[in-house]
Amino acid sequence: MKKIIYFVLFSVFLWSCEEKKDAEPEVKDLSGTEVGLNLASSAEIANVDRSPILLMGTLPSTFSLQMPTPRNQGGQGSCVSWSTGYATTSFFMNRTNSPKYSTNAQLASPKYIYNQIKQGQNCGAGSTFPQNLNILRDKGVSSWAEMPYNDTECGLQPNASQNNTAASNKILRWELADKNNIINIKNLIYSGLPVMIAVYVDANFDNLQSPFILTSRGGAVRGGHAITVTGWDDNKGAFKVMNSWGSDWKDNGYLWISYNFFPTAVISSECYVAYPKQSEAQNITQGLVLHLKCDGNTQDASGNNNNGTANNIALVADRKGNANSAYQFGGYNNPGFIKVNNSTSLQIGTAFTMSVWVKVNNSTAMDGWGSLNTTSTYQCLFAKDFDRDCIQAGIGYGFVGNGLFNTGISGNWGSNEGGNANISYQLGNWMMLTYVNTGSGLKLYKNGGLVINLPGSLSTNVTNTKDLYFGRFSSYWYPLDGVLDDMRMYNRALTDAEIQSLYQL
Repeated sequence: MKKIIYFVLFSVFLWSCEEKKDAEPEVKDLSGTEVGLNLASSAEIANVDRSPILLMGTLPSTFSLQMPTPRNQGGQGSCVSWSTGYATTSFFMNRTNSPKYSTNAQLASPKYIYNQIKQGQNCGAGSTFPQNLNILRDKGVSSWAEMPYNDTECGLQPNASQNNTAASNKILRWELADKNNIINIKNLIYSGLPVMIAVYVDANFDNLQSPFILTSRGGAVRGGHAITVTGWDDNKGAFKVMNSWGSDWKDNGYLWISYNFFPTAVISSECYVAYPKQSEAQNITQGLVLHLKCDGNTQDASGNNNNGTANNIALVADRKGNANSAYQFGGYNNPGFIKVNNSTSLQIGTAFTMSVWVKVNNSTAMDGWGSLNTTSTYQCLFAKDFDRDCIQAGIGYGFVGNGLFNTGISGNWGSNEGGNANISYQLGNWMMLTYVNTGSGLKLYKNGGLVINLPGSLSTNVTNTKDLYFGRFSSYWYPLDGVLDDMRMYNRALTDAEIQSLYQL
């Protein structure tokens, strides 16, 4: 029997930290000043996803993102705003600029974020990563030119013009990254995602000497600090980390943290990644050959008459709470499916996109021998039937545990087409999964953000004679125990911006 092969594809009140000058070898006594480390409340990270386990192929031995020149936060406890805003969001703002960071208009302002959190109160104190990242997600950030940074006040609030500009610099979302998975930290950086972390500033940190590689904790601790991982060097055995104490600090404003020490260096689970929000024009109707909106029926809304036939499934509420606007599938004990007969418009070429909203209800599913199991199981999302020669995607649980599911896309079983990767997922929650075959690469997007990008392609010539199924693979195998909604198929590869647009509908 065919086992589906899968491709793809929190928080603390940080102690504020003022610059420690190299001329002072002793640890500065900051007793009585406004510093303090408060772990994030459970509410702040209750529904935060964990970043996916990425597959990026062979990585170079050295790599570094092109970041803005490190500047100095001065005497304010604004280091989190510098890590999330000045470092990470400035990088996102300049992805397509040439030259990059050439003016203050191309740099994100930490003041825009920090002042909204502090509201003029206790300007020497710190803030949490969720506080900062939520502002970036909901409001964005203005440029340094529009709201210049200084460390003398924290009460000035952005005006309408600054808020309007900030809206174009929003992040799509943020997640927690696994500090223990060194390879995946590299994968995140290599895919263009700076990794934001919290560390303790102790004597070892303050007195770091050339080659500026931090390998252990030691001495008096004077606070917690937010810094940004932007690269690595296997020759050093360390990550390259951007600070916010000016370009004359240590290694031109940077330090290095050894791979071995990194999981210990990061406080608790304070390791974050944010995804940039695309801003270019979107077109989400061109090339649409199938759209099952599930609004009370399985009719095709694309205009191609690719209507589905419902089999043993029930209408339930969708992700927005609208009644009778999604379909529930009964899993192993009560399998159901939607069948769409093959048609000319569904005979796709070298590029295509499949996108579905899914809510998995139960991790217990069918294994590769047709039995009900709690581990090493799969549930099918869609398949161009039948068995060996097909295009299919599913979601599996039990292979990796710890809340991680495995998902991906494959084709022509036995030809090693496709691939798989792990994503974090909480049972009973909605997520949008989008699978893209570009003709030269395979991509997976979770909730609008690219999480996997692999070379290769899926052949479709045999698949094009087959019918399309949702919620099962073959006549019974790997039935879905969950809910599907808003299933779309395109005869082209959607862009990042178009996929983000779908997610925001």
